[in-house]
Amino acid sequence: EPDSLPDRQAAPASRKSLVQSQPLGRSDSTRDKTAEIDALAEQIEELNRRKDQAPPGPQAAAAVEDEDDFTTCQFCGKQDPTWDEEALDKHYEESCPWLTCCEKCEQVVEIPFLREHAVTDCEARDPSDGAVVGSNASCPLCGEAIDPTEGGWTAHLLVAPGCPNNTRP
Repeated sequence: EPDSLPDRQAAPASRKSLVQSQPLGRSDSTRDKTAEIDALAEQIEELNRRKDQAPPGPQAAAAVEDEDDFTTCQFCGKQDPTWDEEALDKHYEESCPWLTCCEKCEQVVEIPFLREHAVTDCEARDPSDGAVVGSNASCPLCGEAIDPTEGGWTAHLLVAPGCPNNTRP
């Protein structure tokens, strides 16, 4: 019973914060690895959450059944029988019209999720700027209102003439 325990004097606030910030028995490297693992777990959760939300991207229509099939882009649906894993990666990095490079961190990101990336995932983000994710109902490249469904994004990014500010063909 908690009432039967002897009274203990509370630690001074500065000591308490020191104890909380440096758990006993953990080195800086262990804390760094733990923080890194926690960050990766959060990213996995976020990716799983995104997978269940609109817009899922054109991968639903152009789904690749075989994970070893590198001849079809899971984002724009482009097919090239000469592609291997390296060529498909090059397509993602340089020419897939569904993807873009984050101007701050240079990570390749799906255009419908570019704003969310800038606020939550971007390694170069400034947490103090107060930015919010907002809606994916407008294109982050040109500002045009978009039906925030797979069809709306597909029409805007993949159907000619496509987004006027998308630098990828």
